[in-house]
Formats: sequence, C-alpha cells, structure tokens
Amino acid sequence: MNQTELVNEITRADANASQAKADGRIDAALQWQRYALECSKAKAEFESNRLREVIANSAKAKAKAKAKAPRGYILFEGPSLLDGGPIVVIAIVKSSNRKTGDMVQTYILRADLSPLDAVKVGNDSSICGNCPHRGIEGKGRSCYVNLGQGPLAVFKAYKAGNYPKVSPINPTFQASVKGRKVRLGTYGDPAAVSRLFWNAVLQGADGWTGYTHQWRTRPDLQNLCMASCDTLQDYESATKAGWRTFRVRLESLPLMEREIACPASEEAGKRTTCDSCGLCKGTAAAARNIAIVAHGGIVVAAAARRMLSAVN
Repeated sequence: MNQTELVNEITRADANASQAKADGRIDAALQWQRYALECSKAKAEFESNRLREVIANSAKAKAKAKAKAPRGYILFEGPSLLDGGPIVVIAIVKSSNRKTGDMVQTYILRADLSPLDAVKVGNDSSICGNCPHRGIEGKGRSCYVNLGQGPLAVFKAYKAGNYPKVSPINPTFQASVKGRKVRLGTYGDPAAVSRLFWNAVLQGADGWTGYTHQWRTRPDLQNLCMASCDTLQDYESATKAGWRTFRVRLESLPLMEREIACPASEEAGKRTTCDSCGLCKGTAAAARNIAIVAHGGIVVAAAARRMLSAVN
C-alpha cells in the first residue's frame, strides 16, 4: 500500500474499533486497534524510507553539482595592453594558497605559449610589462612566482578546455565572487587589461589585492593597485605621484617612515592572510605603505637579493 492507502486504512480501522467498542464487541475492537497500529507502523516506515531517499537524492544532487562546477573561468581573451600580444585572463575560484587565504585567484597568461616558454623567449612582457623581476629570457629571474606550479597548471587546463568562457558579469561567476576577495594578477600585471574589466570582475567582491609595476603609465589603477617598488627612488617617485606602495626590500634596509611590514610575511610573523588583511588595494585603503623582504624559493630569493643589491 502507498502512503494515502495506509492513511485511509488507519482511519477505517479506528472508526471500526470505536464502533465495535460502542457495541460491546471488545475482541473485535482490539483486533481493529491492532490493525490500526500495524498500519501506523507501516506508514511510519514508509515516511522514514521516503525521508532517507530525499536526503540521499539531495546529497547526490549536491555532489553532482559540485563535480560539475568549474574550478575556473576564462574572463578575457585578446590583446595585451602592455605590448599587444595575445593573452588570457583566468579566474580560479577554488584556492588553497596558505598566504593569501580563500581568495579568487586571477592568472594573466600568454594565450599561445606556456608560462615557461613565454619567459624563455621574452614574450612574458605581454603579461608582466617592465617588471625587473622577469629577468632576461628567463635568466636572472627573481620573481617569487613558481611558473612550473600554478601558472603552468592553469595554462594546461586552459588548453585542455577545462574552463568555460564567460563575461566577468556572468551571474554564475559573480556568485563565486560574492562576499570574497579577489587577487588581481596572481601571476601577471593587472595593467595588461583595462580598468573597466577589473571593475566588472569586482562588482560583487568583498575586496581585492593588486600590484603593478606599470604605475608610471597607469594612473587609473591608483585606487585599485599598489605601486610595486624595488628601490627607494621608486618609493619616493610613486608616493609623490599619489600612489600607495608595496616595496620589496633587502632585510638589511630599514622600513621607511610611512611603511609597515606586510602582516602576512615571514618577518611579521605571518600574523594574518591577505584575505583577512585587505590592505593592498591601492588608495582605496587609507593605510600606510607596505614592504616585504625579498622572498620565494632559495634560488629565487637569492636572485632577488642580488637584483635589489644592484639597484639600491
């Protein structure tokens, strides 16, 4: 019997039990009551099984939706504003970066070359501009980003067709951004694309971090990005031009008067994550300038120290 039939049987049994009791037919009344109890137990078991089925189906639906949800989205494919080369901007919405926390990560990559190959032939200028940490065709590179990890994995997934292409204002993408912070240029300089593009990406975000070495030519990014500085001269020029700065320094060099050590850095005791801190958002944050000791892997950190020693 289905649930409706069981309910009808319980109603009928209760009515017959009441009538039998009224007629003085006690044995018949007890039999109808036992039958009503059996039907009630069957109804309870039916409802319990139905509930378990609903819960199981809900869990399956959630797991299926989670499995189908893309890890990232292609938000832009087109010419770089830095040199006109073909680039792609990919947002990774699931991050496990311990320093930055649960931020949406954006990778700015050459669309036609792997990050490793782009560096070897100098075409990383399309995404990094005049950043001194690029090195020359991969030699003397002092950038802390390990190209063989995040950037290469994202590029391979891009070429494998794992990321859908959507507009930055796409509702599904924006739902993954809502209430979270976005890291502009996990690899690559935000200046490779337009300010309007980033405005669209950030419309539902709770905040962001951004850094640019193109601060001399992109004043429109002042209230979006920190001016990336490597020398005291950079620092003085950028602050004079109205920028907040993020300076990579040698451990032997002191902090400037209006600087603080990056709260997520080793030297500051890793007191927080970039996600929780939120200071590196250009002049949109009324805060001091930030500095960090040259960091990265052993080889990269040593290269950064050599570069900084040469220019400071």
